[in-house]
Amino acid sequence: VVKYLFGTYKIKYHVHGLDHEPLEIDFTPPYKRISLLSTLEEALGKEDKFPLTSELITEEANKFFDNLCKKHHVECTHPRTTDRLIDKLVGHFIEPHCLNPTFLCDHPQIMSPLAKYHRSIPSLTERFELFVCYKELCNSYTELNDPIVQREMFELQAKNKLVGDEEAQIIDENYCKALEYGLPPTGGWGIGIYRLTMILTNSNNIKYLNLNERKVFFYDSAKMPFDDSIRIPTDDSVKILNGDSSVATGYYVPEDDLWFGMDITAWKPLTIDDKIKEKNTIIHGLKSKLKEARSKGKSVSSVQVDLANEKKELENLLERKEKDRLKNKENNVR
Repeated sequence: VVKYLFGTYKIKYHVHGLDHEPLEIDFTPPYKRISLLSTLEEALGKEDKFPLTSELITEEANKFFDNLCKKHHVECTHPRTTDRLIDKLVGHFIEPHCLNPTFLCDHPQIMSPLAKYHRSIPSLTERFELFVCYKELCNSYTELNDPIVQREMFELQAKNKLVGDEEAQIIDENYCKALEYGLPPTGGWGIGIYRLTMILTNSNNIKYLNLNERKVFFYDSAKMPFDDSIRIPTDDSVKILNGDSSVATGYYVPEDDLWFGMDITAWKPLTIDDKIKEKNTIIHGLKSKLKEARSKGKSVSSVQVDLANEKKELENLLERKEKDRLKNKENNVR
């Protein structure tokens, strides 16, 4: 995609905002591959010998990584479970070095409860994450299809959930039962399409991509503008940039089908409260933009229209929330 859009594998991106110098990202294949625990140990200078991978579930391993975080002033809120401690250490010592595309591989099982165990290294998994510009862009793994091991992983997750880890999973009895009937060898990957689009369009805020309505932008014959050196080849491209997804993709993504956040590994439907919170954030931003435009003597008509539309949508969401509340109340009475 990068080669197609820009004619080169190297592009510049204003990682820290347009008021800072852009950084060059080199997408030239093949991409660098690193193993999570061994790279983390090397980043720490091998001053502390890491526990064996087969011992990661032990209390001693938890104390080891807890002490590492304290020693290097790496913050980790409670619960300080081993998987969360390792994740914070990776975020501190490895991710800041992943400007160019980098595959982070061989995650511990305690961090990847749905991924299949590694074929040669105990307690690791066949999983990788692709990092670009210091952010996770893709997550992939071989599916765990052993029902006994899957239940063990769920049980470990359930213990973490009991001590306060909100991201930990519960024991999914239906899923375990389905695995007992059999799951063929399989795997897959998911990409953070918004993050990729932000890089390709040199955008630092996801709302700049689709402020008014949450729609998809891609079209295989439209080159999205990165700077003045890239031309828009078709008349429809202007509509694409304005959020007309029916032109861009042939279909419109309904608001109710949107996914929360940009981490594709954590897709879930937006709740009504999520949508209300998001609308309030957008309205706050538009009010600030309106105030700034007025102070500079610029035209405010378009901002006022956007603000009015957002307020109207917020009213609709609040009405819908109230209707849902009354409906639930009525059902509870029954």
